Amino acid sequence: MYWVLQLPILVAMLLVVALPGWMWLRVFSFRFADRRVGTLVQLAAAPLLAFGLLAVLANLAPHLGIRWTAGFAVTALMVVAAAGFVVDLIVRRGRRAVAAGTSPARWDWPLIGAIAGAVAIAALPLLVFADPRNPLQQWDPSFHYNGVWQMVHSGDGSLFGLSPMFSLMGEARTYYPSMWHAFAALFATPSTVVQTVNTSSLALLVWWIVGMTALAHYLWDNRVATLTAPVLASLTLSFPADFVSMYAQWPNAVSMALLPGLLTLAWVVGNAWVRTLFSSNQWRATTIWTALFLLAALGAVAIHPISFFNALVFVLVPFTAAMVRLMRGARKAGRRGLVAFLGVSMGGALLLTALAVFNPRTLATATFERGRSLIDALVRPFMPVPPFPLAPGFVLAMAVFAGLLVLGLMRARKLSKSRWLIGTWTVFAVLVFLAYAPNFGLQVLTGPWYSDPRRLMGAMQVVLVLLFTLGAMRFSAWLRQKKSMHRALPVLLIVVLSGVGAIDSRSLAVRSVYDPQNLGPAGMASSEQLDLFREAGSVLPGDALVLGDPSVGTVYFQSLGGMRVVFPGLSNADVDADVRALQWNFNQLHADPAVCETLNRIGVTHFYEGSDRPYYRTLRSEARPGFYGVDTSHGFEVVKSVDGGTLYELTACR
Repeated sequence: MYWVLQLPILVAMLLVVALPGWMWLRVFSFRFADRRVGTLVQLAAAPLLAFGLLAVLANLAPHLGIRWTAGFAVTALMVVAAAGFVVDLIVRRGRRAVAAGTSPARWDWPLIGAIAGAVAIAALPLLVFADPRNPLQQWDPSFHYNGVWQMVHSGDGSLFGLSPMFSLMGEARTYYPSMWHAFAALFATPSTVVQTVNTSSLALLVWWIVGMTALAHYLWDNRVATLTAPVLASLTLSFPADFVSMYAQWPNAVSMALLPGLLTLAWVVGNAWVRTLFSSNQWRATTIWTALFLLAALGAVAIHPISFFNALVFVLVPFTAAMVRLMRGARKAGRRGLVAFLGVSMGGALLLTALAVFNPRTLATATFERGRSLIDALVRPFMPVPPFPLAPGFVLAMAVFAGLLVLGLMRARKLSKSRWLIGTWTVFAVLVFLAYAPNFGLQVLTGPWYSDPRRLMGAMQVVLVLLFTLGAMRFSAWLRQKKSMHRALPVLLIVVLSGVGAIDSRSLAVRSVYDPQNLGPAGMASSEQLDLFREAGSVLPGDALVLGDPSVGTVYFQSLGGMRVVFPGLSNADVDADVRALQWNFNQLHADPAVCETLNRIGVTHFYEGSDRPYYRTLRSEARPGFYGVDTSHGFEVVKSVDGGTLYELTACR
């Protein structure tokens, strides 16, 4: 029922990022030499163009003295969309000049049904087991909820708009990928941050399904592949299932959801350059589409820089093979200038890649300590799945995925235009191996992904869905040779045999982070505690600042109750050493005057005390001992108490 109330927000999110890009892509697709660029491809690429425009607007607004609000940003996008619509009408002379037979058809009901069904399969656990009003209780989401809240209040959607999350006293300007936060803030109010952010999980499922459908359609221009890809994309676990439940990281997740659209646009532009250099000489169209791709790439990187590396790994093999083949063709044709141009382009791409991979920031992320296992390193490249609860559907899905992978690799080997998929899969598999394996000097290559195998396995799903599609087509052909049947039946059989994408395991994963009464090891707050956080806005003064262990739910005072907190995330990120030290010395406030000096300097007014219990396998008091064993018998006045938590007014330092 509560998801129904979020439907207008979901529709608004989808339309705002679809319309501007779609209108202009229609304009530039008219009489474009590549007839595969139809409505499907346009809708897959359109959100990236909108995010590119939003990135420009968000960073211009502070310099123009404009607050980042829906009134500014959405209006600007709709003006762009309206201009594109008018130009489209003029170019197409009232659409009478639209060429017939554009693929796919304008109202392709089987395709629309396949996409809608796929979105339903992917979203079902969320719709059934998650209340959008409750926060997703995990490490990263707690920060992202408060990041959106920060932008709603500050009106700053720029690259440095999240600086207050790292500096309570405003002492530093810190960059953090903020485009997704700025986007979500356009649809949120101070009291609806959590449900708006949760709704964006449904939006990214739509973008993922549409993007994978468009990529399969463009690569193969095969009706069966186009109808099969969205269904298989809805079943995969490492993405999107893991990234809307146990491993939710919305900026990263949205960047991965839009990755297929970015790759599709990259293929369109690559083919345009080949035609221009070797046959058609359509420099104007190619230049326009290249500019569109660069804007889309800007949007993707603004959401999360990992987009660059995910796309790089995907295109590395086909780009290298294509460049070598083109250079050979140009050399045979005696076009030395073109050979030199292609060589310089390839060298430039290699240099850009090296600069990005070996950038000091990237190298720093490679040092993140992760749990490493040689067994996982050997198994996960072939079975890249998240640590979901083991259930019958999970086992069925693993068996189906393994079979489809084998069939897909066999089919790709026989198709000359699809062999690169084997190389791309191999590159991802090697990176997953390195992320899991003990470090023997090559861990640096996984730095862009924070040496995190789950991030890598999420991006790997793009190539896996394509291989699964080839495998499903081979399985379908074999089955239909044995017995006459409708071409949809083999795909439906795969869906059923997979336990509908391990829906039991996916549902348990969703409940473990969304249901306050059935939380997993990362759970922070019960239903009663969440209610306390929501009521804070009505019982605390507007200038209240709450201190407490963020991992017991204190972090939610901000996004649920509208009250600022000292630690808006679970990491020790504040630039002020005295503020960070409160996690270890707050319980000494009666004995150490320096503690009270810090509390008064930053303006702490309240303290939330939660019970000491394990966070995963570590007691919370071991990670932040300063918030436990606090003598609250004097200097603290109870504001409200619920089972497992008490909110105090701090009077000890007055």
